[in-house]
Amino acid sequence: MEPPEEIREHLLQLGRLIEQVLSRTEAIREILRQIEEKGYHVSLGFVTMILPVRRREGAGGPLRFELNDWDRKFLRRIGIDFNEERSDADD
Repeated sequence: MEPPEEIREHLLQLGRLIEQVLSRTEAIREILRQIEEKGYHVSLGFVTMILPVRRREGAGGPLRFELNDWDRKFLRRIGIDFNEERSDADD
């Protein structure tokens, strides 16, 4: 499900701001540099879940998260690499 139109631009702005903050953080850059010197690449990412403030009566059940086409495009746009074949269940 795509995010509601009324907050879509806010989410894009949030992603841009997070990327800017991370790129300015010297401690993060230094740790990533050290990891890359050892031959590894680290991709940082985040997941945003959007839920209405009030849930409807009888709308029970577990929450699920799936990447849709909009999510994939957004993540690639802000430079986040991801592997859809891998999940926490693989550990």
